[in-house]
Amino acid sequence: MYSNTAVSPEVRWIPPPSEVYKVNFDDVTFEDQTVARVCSLIRDERGQLLAAQSMKEEMVNDTKELETLHFML
Repeated sequence: MYSNTAVSPEVRWIPPPSEVYKVNFDDVTFEDQTVARVCSLIRDERGQLLAAQSMKEEMVNDTKELETLHFML
């Protein structure tokens, strides 16, 4: 059973400067499993979604490692 032990405060998206793209990452790890999932979104200064990706990774326990691996792909 999965229980959410950390609740993130509400965060408002801030657009990037004109002619710049913004990449946002988010991930989830499961304590009782050896898998994790990381997602990324790329948006322009208007907030228009340009690309999105979601990947399942195995044998990754650290969220920073997970985000770094995803960014490199």
